[in-house]
Amino acid sequence: MVTSDRKAEVDLRPIVVSEIVVDGERLVAREPLEFEVSFDAEEAIYDLEGPLRIYLFAETREVLDDMLHDVLEVMWRDFAAGEHQKLSGDAQKIGRELRKRFAGVGSAA
Repeated sequence: MVTSDRKAEVDLRPIVVSEIVVDGERLVAREPLEFEVSFDAEEAIYDLEGPLRIYLFAETREVLDDMLHDVLEVMWRDFAAGEHQKLSGDAQKIGRELRKRFAGVGSAA
């Protein structure tokens, strides 16, 4: 933990994603995805960088975590599920990578 100018603890531990829920389906990572977290004290912003070309920033770590899950869910819907042949080459690569990394295990209920 690092202390920023705001005298609050800054948590720089990686954010690890082991599962996501997309449209009620629970998808479990075959190996957890690890995203590096940094903090820009001058801007008071958390930054996140990791696999699947994901780069995000937010004012709090909690918002960053929520955004990451939202992005992964959208990426799954847009690139991994549905008709892959209609996607660009790069989008198809991302879809294949997502399908390699996550497996559906049924309803999240």
